[in-house]
Amino acid sequence: MEEVLQVEILRLGEWSLYLSQLVYFSLGALLVTIALFFLIRYGKRLVNTKGWKGWEEHRRIKNALYISWAISLLWIFLLSFDLNFVLYPSDGIIISFGTILQAALIIIFAQILDKVLNKILTDRYLENQRLDRLDRAPIGLKKRPESAARIVQNVVITLVILMLIEAFQFDFKLFEIPTGERAPDLIFRISNIFIILFILFSARLFSWVLTQFVLVGYYRSRELNQGLQYSINQILTYFIYVIAIFILIEALGIQFTVLLGGLAALLVGIGLGLQQTFNDLISGIILLFERSIEVGDVVEFDGMIGAVERIGIRTSLVQTRDNIMVVIPNSHLITQKVINWSHFDDKARFYIEVGVAYGSDTRLVEKLLLEAAEEHPLVLSEPLPMVQFRDFGDSSLVFYLFFWSRDYLIIEKTKSEIRFSVDDKFRQHGVTIPFPQRDLWIKNPVDLGSKKT
Repeated sequence: MEEVLQVEILRLGEWSLYLSQLVYFSLGALLVTIALFFLIRYGKRLVNTKGWKGWEEHRRIKNALYISWAISLLWIFLLSFDLNFVLYPSDGIIISFGTILQAALIIIFAQILDKVLNKILTDRYLENQRLDRLDRAPIGLKKRPESAARIVQNVVITLVILMLIEAFQFDFKLFEIPTGERAPDLIFRISNIFIILFILFSARLFSWVLTQFVLVGYYRSRELNQGLQYSINQILTYFIYVIAIFILIEALGIQFTVLLGGLAALLVGIGLGLQQTFNDLISGIILLFERSIEVGDVVEFDGMIGAVERIGIRTSLVQTRDNIMVVIPNSHLITQKVINWSHFDDKARFYIEVGVAYGSDTRLVEKLLLEAAEEHPLVLSEPLPMVQFRDFGDSSLVFYLFFWSRDYLIIEKTKSEIRFSVDDKFRQHGVTIPFPQRDLWIKNPVDLGSKKT
């Protein structure tokens, strides 16, 4: 068989054409054509099932596939017939027709991958956001789907650069770090920069996909509360980045024993100088695991009331009623007294104090107070509002109107509206809210009169 394949078919000067070259080119062209056929067919089916017929990038991707097919045929032709001429011979960089075509294929496929992944991630994001809006606010989902596009682009660009460096053999050495006799010297090349970026961007993309897509269905099926969703997302994100750092160290060829030995003294110095920072870091991890304070909780801290927007690794963000974002170190939330209004339940009881004049119909006052509370849309009907005749005051009969609500941050606005309603009902039914009264007793009016004169 080998003798048959080595039959010379054509000779032009020093160049010869063998039967094996025709066979290899035919097989390569057939495989590339079959791959193009399946890509076009699968792409058409994907467009129909996903409803992407109106997608403006659809035809561009199809044209890019045809261009890549033609470039692939040309590349296979050059390699099969030994026509891959070197354009720029050098000890460091090799540029030939084949490497230029290979670079063109890498760039075209990178653009196709970028567009398709961005479309899939964006559509899935919007779908999850629509589903969550019908049920509850999406926790963990980014506010803009463009973040997915940026992450995918970063991953694709770094991957393309790494492949181009390999294709053109452009991996020059930047510097070398001697490590002594314990380990081989550490050589840092151009590719190491993009390996670092690629691992970090890939870790971010994996974290994004895991928290935005994979876990969203689980959260919805289990009906997990918002704070637990956020805690799970943050813990998984930190875990992914820790694994990425270990992979990064391994990819750079750094031995852990050498690294830890060299950084031991530095870490001790940093630990002594940044004790409070490390305290905040540990407190953030405790908050995420313990979940005594979760995202979405309404807390009262240092005389301030607000909703927890984010629990970071070092600080937490609390949005006050005045729409001011307050940054609080995590250690303060662990060591100081914090009132969590919504930790165990999504509703709380509030009250309004009202004083009426002596002689008023107390049962009528009770009825009017209950009506004012029950008519307000933010007051819960279960548990029912209630009125307590609290005390015989100095100038008035003191009543407390108790009611339940879920809108903690605007509760003062709710109280104000109920007070307006109470005042209006009291005026209609002749119930008086008295002024403070004081009686003045004069023991010796004659002496006072003589002093006047």
